[in-house]
Amino acid sequence: MKKGVAIDYDFEKGAKILLFGHDLCSTCGAVYDSLSSRIPEDIEFVYIDTVETPALSGRFGVFTAPVVTFMLDGKEYKRWVRHFGINEILEYTQRIMDIYNS
Repeated sequence: MKKGVAIDYDFEKGAKILLFGHDLCSTCGAVYDSLSSRIPEDIEFVYIDTVETPALSGRFGVFTAPVVTFMLDGKEYKRWVRHFGINEILEYTQRIMDIYNS
């Protein structure tokens, strides 16, 4: 079982990729394994268990799984829902981080 973040987690600082999922979602597990091992060091990977912390899911308007969200300094830049590729996420976040860091 993956450990999700607490409801009082600070989402306001830095670059983050949020994965919303749960243990009964096999696709969520595959996305978790792929993303967690390939995220650049300047982006924090955050797993949110939609079953254990439904208030966080509601806060972000997430009602299905898996959902991946890219946030930068508390602002949501892009959201991928259900049908997406890992490379698509990594390429997008890298482009934004290149601009952010320049």
